[in-house]
Amino acid sequence: MINYVEAIYRIQKNYWRLNMTVFLSIIWFLIVISVIVIVHEFGHFLFAKLFKTKVEEFAIGFGPAIFKIAGKETLFRFNCIPLGGYVRLGGEEIFDEEDKKRRSFIVLQ
Repeated sequence: MINYVEAIYRIQKNYWRLNMTVFLSIIWFLIVISVIVIVHEFGHFLFAKLFKTKVEEFAIGFGPAIFKIAGKETLFRFNCIPLGGYVRLGGEEIFDEEDKKRRSFIVLQ
């Protein structure tokens, strides 16, 4: 005959183990995605440097910056949410209002 207290204890023990497995799986997923993003963005950075293009900013993550490191011509940013990143190259400035209107008019035609 089964002891009900022991059965409940086994269920709770396995439930905790399952939750911990799910938690660790999510953590490992985030780590792997972060490494893939860093390697991907570093590829953009490397090829921009190879072709002598100015790299204004190299950022890992989204949201507000945790810390920034200023290089010779590049600002390296590490942001709060490490699920993305970007490399801002020289010449990617935002257009003024008149230029935006002209470009949007061309697209709408």
